[in-house]
Amino acid sequence: MQQGGLRLREGKTDEAVALFDKAAEADKDPAIADAARLKSALALMDTAPYAVIETRLKPLLDEKRPYRIAAREALAMAKLKAGKFAEARRDLDLLTLVQD
Repeated sequence: MQQGGLRLREGKTDEAVALFDKAAEADKDPAIADAARLKSALALMDTAPYAVIETRLKPLLDEKRPYRIAAREALAMAKLKAGKFAEARRDLDLLTLVQD
């Protein structure tokens, strides 16, 4: 994941995403793997179509996933960018009710 972060700082998004994805698959710790998955999706937020972001983030929304709140916020931002304002509002409203 560290290498992915370095590539991202250098503006090499595709390389960063590939490294984050590789880290997510390689790590046995679900918290580390999900952190890598989240970083991968966030790296793509400005360039990938909404469907790609949604596909990457939806698995992270499960109640037992450690980054579900960050994933829901990221998905809401992707929805806003895609013009899905009502859906984004629902997601953001849900975030106001979270007591984690």
